[in-house]
Amino acid sequence: MSNYNSAFMGLDFNVQLLIAQPDCTASATGPQPDGHTVINLPELGNAGIRRAMTPLMPRDEQGYLASTGEIPIGEHTLAFTQLCDLKNEIYQHYNELGDKLEALMQHDPKRLWSHTYSDFLAASSYHDALSGTVNAIKRSTDNRNIHCRIIWC
Repeated sequence: MSNYNSAFMGLDFNVQLLIAQPDCTASATGPQPDGHTVINLPELGNAGIRRAMTPLMPRDEQGYLASTGEIPIGEHTLAFTQLCDLKNEIYQHYNELGDKLEALMQHDPKRLWSHTYSDFLAASSYHDALSGTVNAIKRSTDNRNIHCRIIWC
């Protein structure tokens, strides 16, 4: 397994639901060798989520983060708390951008607000992805046949 300096890593993060399949006959992604169907939730990017998850990610003996890995995530885990904190941070940023966009649109006859609008749409999409992920984790927490993990690569 290769390692990279954590300050410069471009990792992609994703939450997966692992659903136990006793007979392993029906699966959206095909039968899995460990008897689980894997459902990938929307990708969570790399910058904000990496900042939130880095303290929880294992390091090698030299202090570097692995280029791939996973952490179990459930409603009562530190990883879930970090994910919720990030969701709340993005929601606050989204609201600030909305306020800024509204002010710019009212007072800028030359329509120089397109950059803010792009940022607003990106924050909205990211918040939606985080919200869907948080809700899926919450709903699966009490189901013993579903386990969640956050993976990076």
